[in-house]
Amino acid sequence: MIEDPVLGLLEWHEELRYWRGSLTLASGRTALLDITPATDKQADNPDSPEVFAAAHLIVAWLRASEAAAYGIVSRAMLKLYNDIWSDEPPISAEEFASRIELVDVSMLSDGKTFTLWFTDGAMEIFGGHIIEASFGADDQLRSEDLAG
Repeated sequence: MIEDPVLGLLEWHEELRYWRGSLTLASGRTALLDITPATDKQADNPDSPEVFAAAHLIVAWLRASEAAAYGIVSRAMLKLYNDIWSDEPPISAEEFASRIELVDVSMLSDGKTFTLWFTDGAMEIFGGHIIEASFGADDQLRSEDLAG
């Protein structure tokens, strides 16, 4: 285990070769945080500062832009929900954002991409499927999909 001033308490899982912790966001919500070394060299020396450098930037962006991240994902998934999944009148992106919850943030240590995983909320707007939203190093959404 290590305690990072930005990332908090992280536990190394040797069998899966990744760090796991809990991330508290500005809203007070919490999500799991998974950091996987991008190279075998980093995995062999997992507590090297280079393993956490990109995570610091991603977490800082997410803490400062939590509402924006929810908005980006909501707008990306809204048409699928309104046009295909829902039998109810269409909802707004804001309503959609209020129904989902960020549960996991996962990334490779190189920071080239990171993935935000959202539940589809208590209403199970996508039948219990998880929303997977992949972002690039520029914090722009690259892809969104349903998983599970």
